[in-house]
Amino acid sequence: MKILGLILMMFLSVACADDIQWSKGFTINCTDATQREDGTALLTSEIGSIKYYAYPSGETTNNEHVFEFIGGCKAVQIDTKQLTTGVKDFYATTVDTDGRESTDLSATKVTHTIMKSRPKAPEPY
Repeated sequence: MKILGLILMMFLSVACADDIQWSKGFTINCTDATQREDGTALLTSEIGSIKYYAYPSGETTNNEHVFEFIGGCKAVQIDTKQLTTGVKDFYATTVDTDGRESTDLSATKVTHTIMKSRPKAPEPY
């Protein structure tokens, strides 16, 4: 039995998709899944953790890093110093208390640009 990934949209509270983020991290908010991929109910008490997979934009193989947070959804801080510079796609999965992880990534994509230093101000005219 597989678990449904996060059902509702995920929001970036520090930067929207395609915005440039030069700080050391950003926050993702989400809503707990209520249903497994096979259609059966998933109780909040059955959620063991949420995993966020970071991939180079456009890829869904060879993830760059996995961030795992115990318990259900909550605002989580993604530490960008563990990632390389560039555009990243983040996907979330739900892991139940028996260790079964959801596989459907389609509903959980968030795109974010990672920069390691503050962009330079434009030159004056």
